Amino acid sequence: MTIDDLGRAAGSAARSKASLEVEPAMMLRQLRRTHRTRNVLAISAGVVAFAVAAVFLVHILDTSRPLQPGSPPTPAPSASCPQGVSCLGAGRYRIDMTVPMTVTLPSGYQGAFRQFSPDSFEDYRTDDTWSGGVTFMENAKPAADDATWSQDPAGGSTADSMATWFTQRPFLTDAAKVPVTVDGMHGWLLTGSVRPGARLPADKAGEAAGPTFFTLGATAAITPNLKGKYVVLDTPGAGVTVIWFWSSDGSRDALSDATTYLNHITFS
Repeated sequence: MTIDDLGRAAGSAARSKASLEVEPAMMLRQLRRTHRTRNVLAISAGVVAFAVAAVFLVHILDTSRPLQPGSPPTPAPSASCPQGVSCLGAGRYRIDMTVPMTVTLPSGYQGAFRQFSPDSFEDYRTDDTWSGGVTFMENAKPAADDATWSQDPAGGSTADSMATWFTQRPFLTDAAKVPVTVDGMHGWLLTGSVRPGARLPADKAGEAAGPTFFTLGATAAITPNLKGKYVVLDTPGAGVTVIWFWSSDGSRDALSDATTYLNHITFS
């Protein structure tokens, strides 16, 4: 073997030894990188799974439950509006009846409007929910003095005739009508109390009642506990509109805090 052959053999042995020493180190680093990559992927997958589960849980917790029959509506602190009502902002609402009515919410009312029919809506006070509120009735009719909730022809079909008819209800005492103007339209404010011993032929919320007005989806009446005041207006295109402020809290004036409604109602 020549010196060149020995040199080539020595070089080959050195390269083989280096290969044996370097490759395991490189493999170790590669394994460490692979391990770290797998850990990151596993952690990332865990974070994604947790986020998905959290969103799902929030969705479940945030789902509104339907109201039970007879339970009061709760105003939602969102931009959504009750059915048949458009939210205009700044406490203003457009009630979408045949002749739409725009109202400004008084401080003592919820703005959680409830629609009974296309021509009847109701709102409730914030301090005695279900015991006080306001009912808006379009195309309202005078109710006969019986249990049928049918129309009394004696009441006529105008705000003037219904106001006079109201003061003559046999179950009322101290019945009166006072002229009012709402959105430039002439109308009447009607007041009265149940006459002691009077016959009350109708039923309202389980109580014997004296019927006053009705529309397609709502009825208005007076009972010894349920007191109220009415505004009747001729509304071109929608007959007579009745705005009934009512309360079953004997210590409260049914018109308390309601003047904002009357002073800011517009029809269009």
